[in-house]
Amino acid sequence: MKQLPDKTGCSLGGRLTKTHGFNGELILRSVQPLPESIEETEFVFIDINDGLVPFFLLSARLTDETCAIIQLEDTENEEQAERLIGYEVYLPAGHSNKKPESGKENYSGFQIIDKVLGDIGIVNDFLEIPGNPLLQTEYNGSELLIPFNKNVVQKISNRKKQIRIKLPEGLLDLA
Repeated sequence: MKQLPDKTGCSLGGRLTKTHGFNGELILRSVQPLPESIEETEFVFIDINDGLVPFFLLSARLTDETCAIIQLEDTENEEQAERLIGYEVYLPAGHSNKKPESGKENYSGFQIIDKVLGDIGIVNDFLEIPGNPLLQTEYNGSELLIPFNKNVVQKISNRKKQIRIKLPEGLLDLA
Protein backbone atom coordinates (compact mmCIF):
# COMPACT_ATOMS: atom_id res chain seq x y z
CA MET A 1 0.00 0.00 0.00
CA LYS A 2 1.40 3.37 -1.05
CA GLN A 3 1.77 5.85 1.78
CA LEU A 4 0.37 9.35 1.30
CA PRO A 5 2.84 12.22 1.72
CA ASP A 6 2.98 14.27 4.86
CA LYS A 7 3.02 18.05 4.96
CA THR A 8 6.82 18.21 4.80
CA GLY A 9 6.73 16.70 1.29
CA CYS A 10 4.25 19.30 0.02
CA SER A 11 3.83 23.05 -0.03
CA LEU A 12 0.89 24.88 1.49
CA GLY A 13 -1.25 26.19 -1.35
CA GLY A 14 -3.77 28.05 0.75
CA ARG A 15 -7.22 27.69 2.29
CA LEU A 16 -10.59 27.02 0.66
CA THR A 17 -12.58 30.12 1.59
CA LYS A 18 -15.90 29.85 -0.25
CA THR A 19 -17.75 28.37 -3.17
CA HIS A 20 -17.81 29.95 -6.61
CA GLY A 21 -21.00 29.52 -8.59
CA PHE A 22 -23.24 26.48 -8.44
CA ASN A 23 -21.16 23.76 -10.13
CA GLY A 24 -18.87 22.96 -7.20
CA GLU A 25 -16.01 25.35 -7.84
CA LEU A 26 -14.11 26.66 -4.82
CA ILE A 27 -12.03 29.76 -4.09
CA LEU A 28 -8.48 28.96 -2.95
CA ARG A 29 -6.79 31.89 -1.17
CA SER A 30 -3.18 32.09 -0.08
CA VAL A 31 -1.12 34.63 1.85
CA GLN A 32 1.77 34.00 -0.56
CA PRO A 33 1.64 34.09 -4.36
CA LEU A 34 0.30 30.85 -5.83
CA PRO A 35 2.52 29.15 -8.40
CA GLU A 36 1.33 29.39 -12.00
CA SER A 37 1.92 25.64 -12.21
CA ILE A 38 -1.28 25.12 -10.18
CA GLU A 39 -3.18 25.48 -13.46
CA GLU A 40 -1.47 22.30 -14.72
CA THR A 41 -1.53 20.31 -11.48
CA GLU A 42 -3.34 16.97 -11.69
CA PHE A 43 -4.15 16.68 -8.00
CA VAL A 44 -3.95 18.49 -4.67
CA PHE A 45 -4.07 17.35 -1.06
CA ILE A 46 -6.60 18.63 1.44
CA ASP A 47 -5.74 18.47 5.13
CA ILE A 48 -8.68 16.62 6.69
CA ASN A 49 -8.31 15.50 10.32
CA ASP A 50 -4.51 15.97 10.22
CA GLY A 51 -4.16 13.76 7.14
CA LEU A 52 -3.54 14.77 3.57
CA VAL A 53 -6.31 13.44 1.33
CA PRO A 54 -5.70 13.53 -2.45
CA PHE A 55 -8.28 15.13 -4.75
CA PHE A 56 -8.06 15.17 -8.54
CA LEU A 57 -8.02 18.72 -9.83
CA LEU A 58 -10.32 19.08 -12.85
CA SER A 59 -9.47 22.74 -13.38
CA ALA A 60 -7.69 25.65 -11.76
CA ARG A 61 -7.39 29.24 -12.91
CA LEU A 62 -5.57 32.04 -11.18
CA THR A 63 -7.67 35.15 -10.63
CA ASP A 64 -4.75 37.05 -9.14
CA GLU A 65 -1.43 36.05 -7.61
CA THR A 66 -2.94 34.89 -4.29
CA CYS A 67 -6.30 33.52 -5.45
CA ALA A 68 -7.47 30.70 -7.72
CA ILE A 69 -10.80 29.14 -8.63
CA ILE A 70 -10.50 25.36 -8.51
CA GLN A 71 -12.76 22.47 -9.45
CA LEU A 72 -12.21 19.13 -7.72
CA GLU A 73 -13.35 15.82 -9.17
CA ASP A 74 -15.86 15.01 -6.43
CA THR A 75 -17.41 18.45 -6.04
CA GLU A 76 -20.12 18.67 -8.69
CA ASN A 77 -22.42 21.12 -6.93
CA GLU A 78 -22.40 23.89 -4.37
CA GLU A 79 -23.47 21.61 -1.50
CA GLN A 80 -20.55 19.22 -2.05
CA ALA A 81 -18.12 22.14 -2.32
CA GLU A 82 -19.38 23.77 0.90
CA ARG A 83 -18.21 20.74 2.90
CA LEU A 84 -14.60 21.63 2.06
CA ILE A 85 -14.68 25.32 3.01
CA GLY A 86 -12.09 26.18 5.64
CA TYR A 87 -9.72 23.31 4.84
CA GLU A 88 -6.08 23.87 3.90
CA VAL A 89 -4.90 22.78 0.46
CA TYR A 90 -1.39 21.42 -0.12
CA LEU A 91 0.34 21.21 -3.49
CA PRO A 92 2.46 18.20 -4.48
CA ALA A 93 6.23 18.48 -4.26
CA GLY A 94 7.73 20.52 -7.06
CA HIS A 95 5.03 23.18 -7.15
CA SER A 96 6.48 26.36 -5.77
CA ASN A 97 6.55 29.97 -6.82
CA LYS A 98 10.33 30.25 -6.84
CA LYS A 99 11.72 31.64 -10.09
CA PRO A 100 14.44 29.60 -11.77
CA GLU A 101 17.93 30.92 -11.15
CA SER A 102 18.88 30.58 -14.79
CA GLY A 103 16.48 30.43 -17.67
CA LYS A 104 18.92 28.78 -20.09
CA GLU A 105 18.47 25.24 -18.75
CA ASN A 106 14.76 25.71 -18.32
CA TYR A 107 13.69 27.27 -21.63
CA SER A 108 15.99 25.95 -24.36
CA GLY A 109 13.86 23.80 -26.63
CA PHE A 110 10.57 25.37 -25.53
CA GLN A 111 8.08 26.22 -28.27
CA ILE A 112 7.24 29.95 -28.54
CA ILE A 113 3.60 30.67 -29.39
CA ASP A 114 2.36 34.19 -30.08
CA LYS A 115 -1.20 35.16 -29.15
CA VAL A 116 -1.90 36.50 -32.67
CA LEU A 117 0.58 34.77 -35.03
CA GLY A 118 0.70 31.31 -33.44
CA ASP A 119 3.92 29.29 -33.66
CA ILE A 120 7.00 31.53 -33.74
CA GLY A 121 9.76 28.96 -33.21
CA ILE A 122 11.83 27.11 -30.65
CA VAL A 123 13.96 28.78 -27.96
CA ASN A 124 17.58 28.35 -29.03
CA ASP A 125 19.08 30.27 -26.14
CA PHE A 126 18.21 32.40 -23.15
CA LEU A 127 20.33 35.55 -22.99
CA GLU A 128 20.66 36.76 -19.41
CA ILE A 129 21.28 40.44 -20.05
CA PRO A 130 20.84 42.40 -16.78
CA GLY A 131 17.59 44.33 -16.94
CA ASN A 132 16.70 42.89 -20.37
CA PRO A 133 16.69 39.07 -20.54
CA LEU A 134 15.94 37.77 -24.04
CA LEU A 135 14.70 34.58 -25.68
CA GLN A 136 16.67 33.79 -28.82
CA THR A 137 14.93 31.97 -31.66
CA GLU A 138 14.93 31.78 -35.43
CA TYR A 139 11.95 33.19 -37.35
CA ASN A 140 11.70 33.00 -41.16
CA GLY A 141 15.43 32.31 -41.42
CA SER A 142 16.51 35.26 -39.27
CA GLU A 143 17.53 35.52 -35.63
CA LEU A 144 14.78 36.96 -33.44
CA LEU A 145 15.37 38.23 -29.91
CA ILE A 146 12.22 38.37 -27.80
CA PRO A 147 12.12 40.36 -24.53
CA PHE A 148 11.55 38.02 -21.59
CA ASN A 149 9.38 40.17 -19.33
CA LYS A 150 5.86 40.26 -17.90
CA ASN A 151 4.59 42.50 -20.71
CA VAL A 152 5.53 39.96 -23.40
CA VAL A 153 5.46 36.54 -21.72
CA GLN A 154 1.85 35.59 -21.02
CA LYS A 155 2.25 32.01 -19.75
CA ILE A 156 4.94 29.36 -19.38
CA SER A 157 4.01 25.68 -19.39
CA ASN A 158 6.86 23.50 -18.19
CA ARG A 159 4.79 20.37 -18.81
CA LYS A 160 4.04 21.25 -22.46
CA LYS A 161 7.42 23.00 -22.92
CA GLN A 162 5.66 26.09 -24.27
CA ILE A 163 6.02 29.82 -23.76
CA ARG A 164 2.96 31.83 -24.76
CA ILE A 165 3.73 35.42 -25.66
CA LYS A 166 2.24 38.61 -27.05
CA LEU A 167 4.86 40.11 -29.36
CA PRO A 168 5.38 43.86 -29.14
CA GLU A 169 4.17 45.69 -32.24
CA GLY A 170 6.90 46.08 -34.83
CA LEU A 171 9.30 43.50 -33.33
CA LEU A 172 9.03 41.19 -36.32
CA ASP A 173 9.95 44.07 -38.62
CA LEU A 174 13.41 43.99 -37.00
CA ALA A 175 13.97 40.31 -37.81
